[in-house]
Amino acid sequence: MNRLWISIVTVLLAVSCVTGVTPPEPTKMVKIKGGLFLFGDEAPCYNANETPKSCKDAFGMPSTYPAVKVDVAPFLIEQHEVTNLQYRHCVELGGCREPKYFNTLGIEDYYGNPLYDDFPVVNVTLDMAREYCNFHGRRLPTEVEWERAAVGQATTAERKRPWPISDPNIDINKCDREAYRVSLMFCTGISSPAKVMSSIDDLIVENGEHIYDMTGNVSEWVEGYFKADMTCKESLPDECVCLKCATPNCKETCYTTCSECEENDNCFGVCASEYSPKGLPVCIAYSEVVDARELVPERGNERLLKGGNCQVTKQQTCRARATDRFFHVHLEASNPVYGFRCADYSDDI
Repeated sequence: MNRLWISIVTVLLAVSCVTGVTPPEPTKMVKIKGGLFLFGDEAPCYNANETPKSCKDAFGMPSTYPAVKVDVAPFLIEQHEVTNLQYRHCVELGGCREPKYFNTLGIEDYYGNPLYDDFPVVNVTLDMAREYCNFHGRRLPTEVEWERAAVGQATTAERKRPWPISDPNIDINKCDREAYRVSLMFCTGISSPAKVMSSIDDLIVENGEHIYDMTGNVSEWVEGYFKADMTCKESLPDECVCLKCATPNCKETCYTTCSECEENDNCFGVCASEYSPKGLPVCIAYSEVVDARELVPERGNERLLKGGNCQVTKQQTCRARATDRFFHVHLEASNPVYGFRCADYSDDI
């Protein structure tokens, strides 16, 4: 037996000895068709415990307002979140670091316990998620890619899925009454993760393939920095004087009541209605289609996750919306409900 074969046999024996079982396969990937889709959300979101208000009385705004049409290249995304067993195998082979903690809420021996091998790995940072994906020759999805998979190839707001669920009749805000099988505490009363691909209701269909748990289970790391005005082409010009408020939270409190903004088309706003023709001024929107790669901020201090998780309560159901992006966190953050799934480039590019 020559040295090359000795080396190969040695590596295979080492892998076998490390795991003691057949190494887990990376998750099956689903192809997402490229093309145009509408990124962002122009409608205010109200949690299940809230009564929708008139525009004049609403506060806050989606941070991906204004929505923008983007051109997304075809890509692949994993069918489910990375599991404890898959991640542990990467650790044992030296490609990944152990999670910061081995527990999750309500389960002390979560990571490393065979009972939870097929549950999503948690307590990993963004860099740890990257390391795992790189180990398998993959990468994290960008925020735009994640949302494209979650909402479908919709070019209008009306066609976008509000929740990453294929059944249009499911309204997560009614989950406590309808008992949908989605891993949100509001739906199940359980605040710990569920086995991957076990949900019947929390799935979407793309190219005839199922993608699971983009509404609940664990929130998922995505690539890129958090930038609140990422869909703004330019800042407001000086003539939009209604932004010159005395309060620190000008954008949340200063509605367009001044004639300058009502008459100036450059003043772009949220929630236009009978109360205000232009709504709340934010920025100048893109008038053209944007390459999705241009909407991945290259610098910043915070990162973000997409999707709801098993701790979402009645007061937090907006977290489960496909377009939610308010959950931005520091680079080194980890949490008992932070997980991830990988993506990759498609051969169709």
